Amino acid sequence: MAAFTLIFHFNRVPGPSPIKLFGGLCYWTSRLAMMIFYVLTIVRLAQIPVWQRRLAPLERADLLELERRQRLGGAGNLSVLFSS
Repeated sequence: MAAFTLIFHFNRVPGPSPIKLFGGLCYWTSRLAMMIFYVLTIVRLAQIPVWQRRLAPLERADLLELERRQRLGGAGNLSVLFSS
């Protein structure tokens, strides 16, 4: 993951270059990998009974948000959400 840091640190010439393209690709890939890691960690923890109890308050908060959106006219009706 530190490949993009080294690439951008040692290649400070302005303008595009193949090494900068590679550094950008490394940066994008590392962000995607971290996101997938966090999502899969939460999904895996949600399957363990001890963690199901710990994550239960989050489920209730999500249900409250869904109920609020349904009262406002559905999740797809964004004009209701942004009206003042």
